[in-house]
Amino acid sequence: MNGSKLTIGTQVAWAWCIGFVLVALELLGGTVNVIFPGVWLFAFFCTVAYSWPVGLTAGCLACVAVEVVLGRSWTVLPLVPLVVWAAVGWRKLGDRTTLVNQAFPGAALGFTYAAATLLLANLRFSPPGLSMALGTMGLHLVKSTLAGLVGLPMLAGIADFLAERLDINLYHRRVYVAGGPNEG
Repeated sequence: MNGSKLTIGTQVAWAWCIGFVLVALELLGGTVNVIFPGVWLFAFFCTVAYSWPVGLTAGCLACVAVEVVLGRSWTVLPLVPLVVWAAVGWRKLGDRTTLVNQAFPGAALGFTYAAATLLLANLRFSPPGLSMALGTMGLHLVKSTLAGLVGLPMLAGIADFLAERLDINLYHRRVYVAGGPNEG
């Protein structure tokens, strides 16, 4: 039945709730000096659980909200389509049978999100260089990688636990195109 009983509006509200929590976690991460990849996790999750247009739309909206609240100048928004593209690949070829398997894409998202944020926010053109020390940037990269490594498996586990009870699309049981390697 997975998703058959509920309306599109209910599914959108469900995704909105997940997005709200991830955006809030990203904003709260800043208070403890962690670059949490909440918006990219949200785009990745929505792409895998629903489709690439949903992931792209959800990721862009969440990213705009974070960029506006943090006062950044659109540092990671242009990279959301790459996250969606990676999620489409994970949806077709990735193994989502266990939560542990979600650690790899989560860590990759955490690392690239922090790298993009740090490089684009700290790059100076006159004089050329970075406004943040490399050691500090390295520490941020490690923390963000760990946040993604733990964040995506937790997101998938908690969201699937609740979605199963609400009869909403599940991240780990997304049906694939007939004949695909992870069909079912």
